[in-house]
Amino acid sequence: MHPILLDIFGLKIYSYGVMVGLGFVLGVTIAALRAKKEGIEPVRIIDFSFYVLLAGILGAKIPLFIQSPGYYVSSLKHFFDLLRSGGVILAGLIAAVLVALVYFRKHKMKAWQLLDIAAPSIILGQAIGRIGCFLAGCCYGNTCNASWGVEFNSKVAHLHTGVPLGVHIHPVQLYNSIANFTIFFILLFIYKKRVFIGQVFLSYMILYAVSRFTTEFFRGDIARITIGGPLSDAQYIAIVGFITGITLMILKYRKMRDNNK
Repeated sequence: MHPILLDIFGLKIYSYGVMVGLGFVLGVTIAALRAKKEGIEPVRIIDFSFYVLLAGILGAKIPLFIQSPGYYVSSLKHFFDLLRSGGVILAGLIAAVLVALVYFRKHKMKAWQLLDIAAPSIILGQAIGRIGCFLAGCCYGNTCNASWGVEFNSKVAHLHTGVPLGVHIHPVQLYNSIANFTIFFILLFIYKKRVFIGQVFLSYMILYAVSRFTTEFFRGDIARITIGGPLSDAQYIAIVGFITGITLMILKYRKMRDNNK
């Protein structure tokens, strides 16, 4: 819709980058405030967040690079196209969590406590970032006959993301954003009512996996499909995430119950 938010004397400020930055700042601020209430230095959260952000950005681009390594190394322009692209969010999340666990171990921090603090901020950042996807035209939907379908008409968006122009398609980015905002508020409620440490993050894993698996059926960009079969790469990852989340939830609940006997 509006991939370029501002153009100041040739300096282009892209909507996607602005929304991702906004989501990051709000997420870190909320996490830092919540950490302070739990006796954790907010500066530690800010430091940790930058490592996780970098891991998430680079991790999200790995699947894109694996799809066409020759293309991206063939020229500097193509390489910068890779850096400018959004990438596969689920892959970025996996990379971010792995880096987070290494960070927690190095600084002797309680991993599950920090993951609970981070979970609402992560999904809030995703919710805002998906609005950036919609403005940029990336992660676009398939053909839609419903009245709420949208048409993109930006040649810049088409050039950078391949979104079809003049075609009625699902605003799947907004579906994801609405789902993510809903999960954000659910996690805030769970945080207040949680019965064991780790419940908030595991709830995030489960709820996000379900929402992402569902909204993937409305996606129209085929670049996200490399594994093959009836599902997209993100849906296979979502299935693994869902099973992992459910399994860990059961194990932690049983451990809590046994400790209370």
